[in-house]
Amino acid sequence: ERARAEVAHAVRAARAARVPVVWIRSEYRERQCVDESNALRSSGTPWARLGVRGTDGWQLYFDVDEARDHVVAKDEHDAFAVTDRGALGERTLRDTLDALGATRLLVCGFVTNNCVRATALAAARHGYDVAVLRD
Repeated sequence: ERARAEVAHAVRAARAARVPVVWIRSEYRERQCVDESNALRSSGTPWARLGVRGTDGWQLYFDVDEARDHVVAKDEHDAFAVTDRGALGERTLRDTLDALGATRLLVCGFVTNNCVRATALAAARHGYDVAVLRD
């Protein structure tokens, strides 16, 4: 709940400053998650089905401003590494950021040691100035 409040606060601040907000939604296929889900389930984590298409864990946990925000799908931990582009749509995270003219990113989410970390490191490799919101 604390992480959710921190993300919501950052989004409100970004919107107030007219900074674009880009949401990343996991778009995993059930089969894609089998090994990962089994490993997560055995560790006792509640994230085992997070991001599986069509499940409750697939929905975004925040109110998206359809008029201003951008939503990009991902099918890997690193949101820059889309492996199933045709199934996810034509616009990748890199496409979206390039269209916005973005050079600096604040990356945040619920699983900092996994997807947030992977995306932040990839962003740095792509030349963005990156910060990660503390959870």
